[in-house]
Amino acid sequence: MGKILCCNWVHPAGCDAAIRGETVEEVLAQAEVHAREHGIEANPELLEMVRGLIEDEE
Repeated sequence: MGKILCCNWVHPAGCDAAIRGETVEEVLAQAEVHAREHGIEANPELLEMVRGLIEDEE
């Protein structure tokens, strides 16, 4: 079962990007790249918060 994270779960700013991966680590890596597109540099606290929002994709 894959993993999913929607950008607007992290920051409801109107971005409807959905980040998918096979593992939590894969989604986190992609989320970090996506955050840079918003001008956000991920730090350990942000990544830990984001980790808690990743869900199993059905």
